[in-house]
Amino acid sequence: MKSPNPNSKRLNLTIPVKTYNEIIFVSRRMGVSSSGLIYQMISEAVHHMATVLKQAVPNEDVETTVKRLRGASTAYIEAQYDDLKKELAKDDNHVH
Repeated sequence: MKSPNPNSKRLNLTIPVKTYNEIIFVSRRMGVSSSGLIYQMISEAVHHMATVLKQAVPNEDVETTVKRLRGASTAYIEAQYDDLKKELAKDDNHVH
C-alpha cells in the first residue's frame, strides 16, 4: 500500500504484544491515531540520534549487515543502542 502523502513513507515493524497494546491504549485515550502517536514520540529522538551518529561514526566504520532483533543479534543491537545512548548523553551535556 502506497502512502497517501508524497512526503511520507510507510514502515512496518514488529513489536511485542505488550508494547502494541500500550500504544493502542495511549493513542485511543488521547484520541489520535497510533501512527500519529508513534510519529510524535520518535521523530525528534531519531533526528537527534542521526545527528549524533553523523558526527560520531565515520561512514567507513558502519556495519553493512543489518541485524534483526532475534537470537544472537539481540545482544549486538542492545550494545549498539547503549553506545548510542552514551553518545546522546555526551551531546546533551554539551548542548546545555
